[in-house]
Amino acid sequence: MKKILTQLAVYILCGCHDKTDNIMDIIYGENKSQKQKPLVKTNSVKSVMSKKEELVDNLTYLKSKKTKTKQDKESIYTLEMVLKNMK
Repeated sequence: MKKILTQLAVYILCGCHDKTDNIMDIIYGENKSQKQKPLVKTNSVKSVMSKKEELVDNLTYLKSKKTKTKQDKESIYTLEMVLKNMK
């Protein structure tokens, strides 16, 4: 019970689960190898693509489709013309 109340007080002071866990490890001397921590999620940064790269990707996707609809063919033509004018 004392440990739970201590953890609650530390959490109220810190406001962060990770910091609370670290402080509780220090206070009670728990070994980190004994306690299983969840994996930390990192924010992956998406590579910034230029408009030209996006158009090329879309064009290659449309060209790689086995069955192309009328709209696909029109889109391929439009993308090719836009890319031609961008150069």
